[in-house]
Amino acid sequence: MNRDTGNVLLILVGGAILRISVGDTFLRYVRGGLQIPLLLAGATLVLLGLLSLWRENPGRGRQPAEDGHGHAHGNRVAWLLLLPVFAIFLIAPPALGSYAADRSTVSRVPPAASNYPPLPAGDPLAMRLDEYEARAVWDAGRNMSDRTFKLIGFVTERPGGGYYLTRIVISCCAADATAVRIQVTGTAGSYRPDTWIEVVGHYDGLDHSREKDLGPVAIVRADSVRQIDPPREPYET
Repeated sequence: MNRDTGNVLLILVGGAILRISVGDTFLRYVRGGLQIPLLLAGATLVLLGLLSLWRENPGRGRQPAEDGHGHAHGNRVAWLLLLPVFAIFLIAPPALGSYAADRSTVSRVPPAASNYPPLPAGDPLAMRLDEYEARAVWDAGRNMSDRTFKLIGFVTERPGGGYYLTRIVISCCAADATAVRIQVTGTAGSYRPDTWIEVVGHYDGLDHSREKDLGPVAIVRADSVRQIDPPREPYET
């Protein structure tokens, strides 16, 4: 790969980073707080590529042809690196959903039991799925029995019937993603996988039927369920 080819690749990679960072597409890959660093990184790559091209070709005409076949073959191979870049430009992969969640066998919960503070006032109380799970599993559902909760997530199938309300949780990016599942009972209805829903209901203990794979799974007994649009930030962070 000659220097001009490398510089063009650098510009295109930087452009792809800018492409996904300007809107909300980057949220399918990383947490929201990384937008500014991504924009700076993309702009830096583009500027470095342009500067390097200018330094390599300051007012010169056409470069002499490369000798031998090895360089031409190397250049052709180098251009294959553009395939992932074109995929970002032309095909925006969706956020991780039920397919990834079904292959995540361990829920994300704190490593040890904790004494959680009392729940804030207000019913229904909007709560993240990972906090609902953590309070149910690690705090034994303390202070949850007489409260109504509003939970948001997407549907994943539950073996044996019914479904889970699910959310993907990331620490930094989609590479470290884990799935949090809450079993929905009561007035649950029926929804296709990956459908985003809002569940309002009550804490109803733990399900131990998949203890080996998932550990105990918190249950919410639904009073109402409604379909909603996917949120801007698909992951909990």
